[in-house]
Amino acid sequence: MSPGPSGGGVEVNRGRLAAFAELLTALAVTAWIGGTFALGAFSARIVFRDLPRDLAAPTMSAIFRSFDGVVVACVVLVALATGLRLVARGVRGRADRIALVAGSALAVLGLIDIGYVHPTIERMFLEGRTLEPAFAALHKLSSRSANLEAICAILVLGAHAFSRKQPA
Repeated sequence: MSPGPSGGGVEVNRGRLAAFAELLTALAVTAWIGGTFALGAFSARIVFRDLPRDLAAPTMSAIFRSFDGVVVACVVLVALATGLRLVARGVRGRADRIALVAGSALAVLGLIDIGYVHPTIERMFLEGRTLEPAFAALHKLSSRSANLEAICAILVLGAHAFSRKQPA
């Protein structure tokens, strides 16, 4: 491998790979977390306020089901980017450990949401079981999961920024 402009070919390529992985992570968490909060905080509130419940509930179910495809893509990107960054940088310090753990936790939370929470909420809705305590509990779990995902996203992006800090 020929040396890059700085004379350290492999190191430059690893740095670029890490930067690319961090960019992928940033794009994925922005789409995922931003979309989740936009749907939950704005769309659902407005739809349930302005439409009759028998129309609002299936509308929001269809919207969330469609958005789950975005979440799947983002989970894949976060997992891939976390692995790429690990290969490129290794674990050099606390910031890298935080990024690795938070990125992994974010991917796991997303898988739980799309694999269990969202399908169960939709199934219970289709079965007419929306007045059951279990339905309310799943909605609360979904909301808490979204908050945890946001925290993990902040930790990942912050850790990436701090790990790039050059020693003085």
